[in-house]
Amino acid sequence: MSEKGSIPLRYPGSVLVVDDDLKFRNILKDFLELSGFTVVVAGSGKDALQRLAQTVPRVVLLDVRMPGMDGLLTLKHIRLSHPNLPVICITQDGGDYTQEQAELLGVSDYMLKPFHFQELKSILLLKIFA
Repeated sequence: MSEKGSIPLRYPGSVLVVDDDLKFRNILKDFLELSGFTVVVAGSGKDALQRLAQTVPRVVLLDVRMPGMDGLLTLKHIRLSHPNLPVICITQDGGDYTQEQAELLGVSDYMLKPFHFQELKSILLLKIFA
């Protein structure tokens, strides 16, 4: 908690959280906002691409397994329009093939759910201030 009258720490830019699981998306959003990040959310790959057309975040957290446009296809589209944007894939699928495909598409990091939120915060800060 911050002291009375102090200004809470805010990090520059925003984080785009893309996950079809509303409950997880909201938990992640709440944690990141309490940690000082500005968060934009999307519930699908298509929604994420629409958000990216409006404003470019500092980092994207992208779920791999989503109905419709999955995370890998979304990542392909992100790379076409934003080749240097850091993207962190988050998934419950620990399959080597999926991780290899994400790496071939230029994913910045790959995290398996469940993960430690403090670890995620550290990775986000590295991406934002790199």
